[in-house]
Amino acid sequence: MIIGARLLFLDENYSALYGRLGHILKRTGNTKAALSQHQSSLKIVQAPVKHDPANTRFQRDLYISHKNMGNIQLNLGNTKEAASLYQSSIEITRSLLKEDPDNTERQYDLSLAYNNLGDMKSSLGMIETALSQYQASLEICKKLVIEDPTNVRYQRGLSAAHNELGDTQLQLGNAGEALSQYLSSLEIRQTLAKADAENPEYERDMSVVFFKLAKLYGGRKDYSSAHTNLVLAYDHLLRVQKMNALAFGDLKRLEAMKKGILQLKALSEKQ
Repeated sequence: MIIGARLLFLDENYSALYGRLGHILKRTGNTKAALSQHQSSLKIVQAPVKHDPANTRFQRDLYISHKNMGNIQLNLGNTKEAASLYQSSIEITRSLLKEDPDNTERQYDLSLAYNNLGDMKSSLGMIETALSQYQASLEICKKLVIEDPTNVRYQRGLSAAHNELGDTQLQLGNAGEALSQYLSSLEIRQTLAKADAENPEYERDMSVVFFKLAKLYGGRKDYSSAHTNLVLAYDHLLRVQKMNALAFGDLKRLEAMKKGILQLKALSEKQ
């Protein structure tokens, strides 16, 4: 029994290692290689689940593997596979919550699962369905932040949910509601960045929401506000570069932003 337990522990470690490699490869743009690593991780984690299906730690590992695989499949455009994996991750988390409904980490896992399913529905053009998934994610995150306002993960999750809802409302033509969601996200991200000014992820988060605001104002033909927000998006991503923390594609984003700033400046001067 002791040997068996040790082998299961090693399986968990190997699964986590493949998962980390998958994240690194995805971050550098090697999506297909990342898929292979996450497939290996999933295959490994299935063994301890089969051996001890009542073990909640093994079940959560399975949830993580399904979630990660779903993200990769969605990036590759394999929406059917992504949908199946996301749905499995939701079912696993709901099952875990039935056993321990007050477990906040499981609640947060469920919020992420809803968010991922929303991404998949959005990619298929099912905007109203995506909206309901993002709203479900938002409500969970709101509850978690109220219960634990100092938890940074929950704060970032809430901010991300606001962004997703903003994107969806914008697609539906509700620019005013989208603006409200983006500003709620921005408020959270400004607070986090102020508390940890040297964190590149917070700088990246700030860049993302300012870019969304620039896009919204540009769509309204408010080129002055669009220019202001795009400059802020550029500045925050530039700080990420200075911290040597750029991700795959960030250099191209900086160049695109630089061109966009010049274009918006010219348009705003004509208004």
